[in-house]
Formats: sequence, C-alpha cells, structure tokens
Amino acid sequence: MKLKCIIIDDEPDAIRLLEKVLADFCATKIEIAGTASNSIEGIKLINKTNPDLLFLDVEMPGGTGFDLIEMQATVKPKVVFVTAYDKHAIKAIKYKPDGYLLKPIDINELVNTVDAIYDEWLERDGKNQLSGKYSISVKDETVLVDFTEILYIKAQGRYSDVCLAGNRNLRVCKNIGHFEKELLKKGFVRCHKSYLVNSKHIVKLNKTDGGFIEISNGTSIEISRRKRNALF
Repeated sequence: MKLKCIIIDDEPDAIRLLEKVLADFCATKIEIAGTASNSIEGIKLINKTNPDLLFLDVEMPGGTGFDLIEMQATVKPKVVFVTAYDKHAIKAIKYKPDGYLLKPIDINELVNTVDAIYDEWLERDGKNQLSGKYSISVKDETVLVDFTEILYIKAQGRYSDVCLAGNRNLRVCKNIGHFEKELLKKGFVRCHKSYLVNSKHIVKLNKTDGGFIEISNGTSIEISRRKRNALF
C-alpha cells in the first residue's frame, strides 16, 4: 500500500528534484500521481487523482499554495508545504499542515515526514487494525507483522530492536517512546525504561531479585523499581 501524492510547484527543477528524492528514499511508501506548476492546474489535478498527500509550494504565479487550499473544498489530502522561505511558517500553522520543508530539502527531514504521514494514514484508514497488522519501517521498506508476533521492544539509544516470535529481530530508527505511544493501547506494557513488552506473551511475573518478567520464548526482562507495583 502506497500513498498517492502529487507535487505542485512553479519550478520544474524543484519538481524533478523532489520526484528523484522520493523515488530514491520513499519508493515503498509513495507513488507520484502527477505534477502541476500553478494553483489552477493543481486543483484540476487534485480533483482528477484524489491524492492522499500533496507536496505544495507556497509562492506561485496565479495564486499561492494557501489560496489553493482555500479554493479546494471537495478533496482534503494531507499537505506538506515545500518552500524556499521560512517567513510563511507562521501563516502555514493556520492550515494545519502535516509538514513544512525548506528548500533545499533535507533528505532526513523529508523521509521522517513521509514516515510519520504514512504511519498515520495506515492507522486512520484502519488497514492495520482490520488486518491485525502493524507497519514497521526498516531502512527502505515497510514490514507488516501481526501484533501477536511482537514479543517485546528493546531500546537501543535512538534506535529500537523489535523482537518477534521465531527469533526474528528488526532494528528500527525510532526510539522506544514512539512505540510506547502507539502500542500501549494494544496491550503492551512499559516494564523498564529499556523495554516495552506485549502482555499477551507474559507467562510469569517473578518477585525475586527485584522482579522480572518471563516472556513466552523464555526471555527474562527486568522490572524497574518504578514500574514494579503497577505491574504486580
């Protein structure tokens, strides 16, 4: 599953560069449905393609990106402003964009923005919930796993190791706090600053030696002093 996106910018070179960066770094999550060079063409393209995501320049002849959003009423895609000027940032807040990128585009910022929008899009459309799947971004691909496959998640600095049934591990460039926000509602518990555990795989809570959890695959995980009372 990919986000259908369009690019609206009056600079052909800017369009080509963004197309290339998206193709090189976001190909598993993005498909480009078309491009336009001004607001009027952009509205026509939006109505024709019904995109999920819009990369939108601000200053263009014949109407700004803000004008386009106000004129476009029927289709409401997610919006990432892409502009050479930071002076528009305050006004952009009014339109509640999903991203604000300055030219020249920082690739890491672009990839992180696309990752966040993609994850939210899957959650919003219910594809993960309906299928029982959870999307995990690993390098240049997205892996879909069953929630029941996830045993626990271990913090590794700004990275996390997602430990799955069958002795499989995925190293993910997101900290454990990101997973905590998404998975607490799915029955996961934070037993330690470095561990987030799937409660469905907890087979034993042991109070000896300060307390630890035993997971269904035999792994023992320490329970921090702060979390102990709540868990027991």
